[in-house]
Amino acid sequence: MNIQQTDQERLLEEGGLAPMIADESSEPGNECETISLRIGGMTCQSCAGIIESVVGCEDGVESIVVNYATEKASIKFVPQKISIRKIITAIEELEKTAEIIKEDGANVQKQARLREEKAMRRALIASASLSAPLMLIHMLGFIKGISMEWLHTPVVHSITLVMLIEWALTTPVQFIIGARFYSAAWSALKRGAGNMDLLVALGTSISYFYSVFIIILNLIDSSYKPVVFFETSAMLITFILLGKYLEFAAKGRTSDAISKLLSLKPKTAIMLEMDSGRIVSEKEIAADLIEVNDYLKVLPGATVPADGLVVTGESSINEAMITGESMPVAKVVGDKVIGGSVNHTGTFVMSATRVGRDSGLAQIIRLVEEAQTHKAPIQSYADKISAYFVPVVISLALLTFVVWLIIGAAGGIPQKFLDDEGSDFLVALLFAISVVVIACPCALGLATPTAVMVGTGVGALNGILIKGADHLETAHKISAVLFDKTGTLTHGKPALTDFCVFTSQLTRPRFFELLGIVESQSEHPLAKAIVEYVTKEENLVLQTDLAHDFRGSTGRGITCDIGDFKRVHVGNREWIAAATSFKVNPEIEQRMSGLEREGKTVILVAFENLAGEDIKGKAKGKGDEEVQGLVGMVALADTLKPEAAATIHYLKQKGIESWMVTGDNHRTAGVIAREAGITAEHVFAEVLPAQKAVKVKELRAQGHVVAMIGDGINDSPALSAADIGIAIGAGTDVAIEAASMVLVKNDLRDVVTAIDLSHKTFQRIRLNFMWAMIYNLTGIPLAAGLGAPFGIIIPPMMAGMAMALSSVSVVVSSLLLKRYTKPQLGVLPNRSILSQSSLREYLRRVVPRSNRDVEYLGTEMQSAAATPSSKRRPAKLKV
Repeated sequence: MNIQQTDQERLLEEGGLAPMIADESSEPGNECETISLRIGGMTCQSCAGIIESVVGCEDGVESIVVNYATEKASIKFVPQKISIRKIITAIEELEKTAEIIKEDGANVQKQARLREEKAMRRALIASASLSAPLMLIHMLGFIKGISMEWLHTPVVHSITLVMLIEWALTTPVQFIIGARFYSAAWSALKRGAGNMDLLVALGTSISYFYSVFIIILNLIDSSYKPVVFFETSAMLITFILLGKYLEFAAKGRTSDAISKLLSLKPKTAIMLEMDSGRIVSEKEIAADLIEVNDYLKVLPGATVPADGLVVTGESSINEAMITGESMPVAKVVGDKVIGGSVNHTGTFVMSATRVGRDSGLAQIIRLVEEAQTHKAPIQSYADKISAYFVPVVISLALLTFVVWLIIGAAGGIPQKFLDDEGSDFLVALLFAISVVVIACPCALGLATPTAVMVGTGVGALNGILIKGADHLETAHKISAVLFDKTGTLTHGKPALTDFCVFTSQLTRPRFFELLGIVESQSEHPLAKAIVEYVTKEENLVLQTDLAHDFRGSTGRGITCDIGDFKRVHVGNREWIAAATSFKVNPEIEQRMSGLEREGKTVILVAFENLAGEDIKGKAKGKGDEEVQGLVGMVALADTLKPEAAATIHYLKQKGIESWMVTGDNHRTAGVIAREAGITAEHVFAEVLPAQKAVKVKELRAQGHVVAMIGDGINDSPALSAADIGIAIGAGTDVAIEAASMVLVKNDLRDVVTAIDLSHKTFQRIRLNFMWAMIYNLTGIPLAAGLGAPFGIIIPPMMAGMAMALSSVSVVVSSLLLKRYTKPQLGVLPNRSILSQSSLREYLRRVVPRSNRDVEYLGTEMQSAAATPSSKRRPAKLKV
């Protein structure tokens, strides 16, 4: 059915907000729900594929993803059509276990894994106890000086004692300990599929039942010489159980990140009863009982029990495990604190704002768990291979058997093999068993999910939350990064960047003291930025009670009297010209224009003297009683983050283009772009928020894989339109739907870390795949006897050991990602506006000649952030 697109729909689409079209599943009564199940009993990737195939065919199941590595299934279904109980029943019919992952799912899963690991360990010990004597008997037979003749004494016909002992020891291994393989294999066969269990059951059964058949044949015909392979069957099962146990233990380590995050959850908290700001009482409660607005006391060394705000006190807090910030962060009244972080030095009282499942830590854990459940697109190749793997291996085993029978009939089998095994048939049979046993679909199935688990976990511990394996895979292809300017490349608020004092009679501290007193009376953002600089960077305490008769015009300037000795005018050219008789000379005008061309807002400061004494009986001034006229100027701008230029330089080195989008005018955008190192051709200026998504689509149309970096609020359409949307500076607000990745810290260097981690993770996935493919493509031909002419053969027991260790090697390879270290990017310093020599020249032009015969104090024109405040002092320059 063709539906004509309306103008409204077209506008929404251009803005990145595509209209929603209701489908059948969204109709009332057909709402979908998603449930997570823990699946037990899977032995390889084929098991996961069978579950997906069977459950996915059930009416009412919209989609299902089963992750073999994490042993989890995420199922989207329509409750009106199918119940959770029916879904679980369908899984249990496949000889697997299924249980709902509840709120404390990670803890429950950990306990379930421990139980399963304990059961596997018991089975391994039992199998090894029965198999060890078999191995010992064969090893002793090769040691000179040890007589084993008594074991080879015939009991019935040619059936020796050692054969009967081997039969007795192997039978419980084959049918009791190995029952799991038969059960899982039969379940797969009923569904017309194959898995690793089928290969194990087939290989061990051939060895066992052939040996039983030979013994029976000798009982019937005593002339037939029996050769048995009971030890092959038992040792195969033992080696495979050993491999699965090691694999299981190694897989458990891939989810260490979640365990570490869970360990951050405090068990208890100190709750305060408050009355009119006074502490009435305090008591220790379970952290699960904390409610919003509760007052909590946090002692040094204690874990912050919930997200909240500092009410009283101050301290430094270690947030490394949550944000990746290695240095402790200072916290004062009004600052946010994150539940799970560790208090270092001081005691403080906080008010809880988010608790339980709404806390930042709980959301981070959920995001990591969900990401580890998702499949990367590259995993589809492993799934396709696994679907055909078992039938192909069985066919190759049959082919091997037939070919070696033909070679034997033609007399082509080396005499050494015949001496060891006894007949052409046995040689062919052993080669076929080796082919069945050495083939390993598990290594292919583990190549991607284990690397994704470790990669997402490492990201979480560095404050980078990756929402799915598909995003992790896409991120390594990024060729263009589009940065939002305000709040992403820049701090998002004005800051004082430059200043100049025009007269030597006014010291720098005095200039900022009077300016700060005046600006403290205004609520304008620029005024707040000046006051913040004066109090924090200049470390001045402002006597705001001296200010009176405040008046001003929004966007132009303000005038204020200080005591009864000084009137201060602060504003633009027009305000100063209207409020005073002072003129801006050409030199000052030239400098102002230069700053404005750099996208900065320039504010002039002028003094007028008043008659009378300073109130409170103080002197009129501090050596500046006669100072009046234009005394200085300051410049403000939304400044570039200190790490921005280093970040973009690194991306350029990696061949990734950096672009910028902003609603600011072209001049301001160009200034920020130049400082950041972005070329003018890569700047989108004067772009409305809703149109940012269009710019993303333009870059994608050029063939780029685009990452959009924004704050996740008004950038949501653009984040959704990009191949990878990265929300930066989310803090604990990590549940940003439009973002593919969420960076907890407001640090652009984490963008580099996210891209670099995706590269390293995908390289590890490729390495795992390559190893799994090389193992199977090399191991199967060697097991089939292609190396026999060169003396290279792989007996069934060795094949079983190789198969077991192949899976372990893939998991260990993925675990090496834990050693990942993020790129070390420095912070490029802000560039000074004037060099020392140009500063001298500037002062010669601007400073009145009458003042040049004295030392000139406080007249530097510089970047306000060029040096730490503790080291910033007025320059003493002879002019």
